[in-house]
Amino acid sequence: MSNDPRTVVVSDGGRRPDQEKLYPTLTVLEGPEVGAFFALGEGTGSYTLGRADDADVQIPAPSVSRHHVCFEVVRKSGRPAILAKDNGSTNGVLVNGKSVSEMWLVSGDKLRAGDILLRFEWMSQAEVRYHRDVSNKLQAGARDHLTGLLTRSFLEQRLPKMLEELDRRGHGACCLMLDLDHFKAVNDTYGHLVGDLVLQRVAGVVQSSLRRTDFAVRYGGEEILLLMPDLAVDWGYEVAERIRSRVQAIDFSAEVDGLKVTVSVGLAQRKPGERAESWLQRADQALYRAKDGGRNQTIVSDDPAAADTDPRMNVVPQSVSGGPTRKTMPVAVPDAETRKIADDLLD
Repeated sequence: MSNDPRTVVVSDGGRRPDQEKLYPTLTVLEGPEVGAFFALGEGTGSYTLGRADDADVQIPAPSVSRHHVCFEVVRKSGRPAILAKDNGSTNGVLVNGKSVSEMWLVSGDKLRAGDILLRFEWMSQAEVRYHRDVSNKLQAGARDHLTGLLTRSFLEQRLPKMLEELDRRGHGACCLMLDLDHFKAVNDTYGHLVGDLVLQRVAGVVQSSLRRTDFAVRYGGEEILLLMPDLAVDWGYEVAERIRSRVQAIDFSAEVDGLKVTVSVGLAQRKPGERAESWLQRADQALYRAKDGGRNQTIVSDDPAAADTDPRMNVVPQSVSGGPTRKTMPVAVPDAETRKIADDLLD
């Protein structure tokens, strides 16, 4: 047992008959995946919650540490019990509004990890099936059926909370606006079935380029919006160029002869406190310049103040090589953590 003075211990207090098999579950009440449902499994064992790929409960939020919370499922007096432990997280763990280092959970407890609020419940197998089905339908409704990207309505619901979190933490974000070049000609020449295939393949390239904290949205017919929290503008540019080059390299020869597809990209880094409309408009304007300047290139919003978003980053004059030429502008130099996540993304 921890000697931390914040430690609070309560009885496990199960609410159901001993003979009924119960499963520990978590439901996201607040956060980027609100409505997501997790059953921790059958029997005793240890489980982790965090943003890391190997976390049992993956939560794609910058305020959540890679391995934020550890859950120990045990038997106490013949009944299941679960102990939640802060796993050395950056932003701490709260249970029912109180900061704790470890605590026995009971059904109905609300656990906060960073900016993510979850409800803990013991559930029967039938309840687990029901809530998992509801969660899957909720998540499916947020996806575009053709591309698998998030829908614009999802973006409109989630973006205000995302910006609120960024402003609270003083962190920056990049917005990439991608548009397929000459897509109408693709539909006119090869037909809409091929056009749908092109959208699916391009969306696949974008999806494979995401971190778990990023959002990819089908913003229009052939327009894709990519929101990337905690990423400096130079790394955003590198990501945009990687996506652009991968799209250009897509091989459609198995489906249709002679088809090549390219994308134009507009990039904007958000200024502190900038409204969503202004931020997205700057990315859209940069996209227009990429189109107007010959297509198949990435153009960065030329608002110098946009680079000075994250106080953790030093701002120096620097240009990016490797790709179409762009105007030299002040850009943010990533700190070690930002560089690591960008390196992971570009691998």
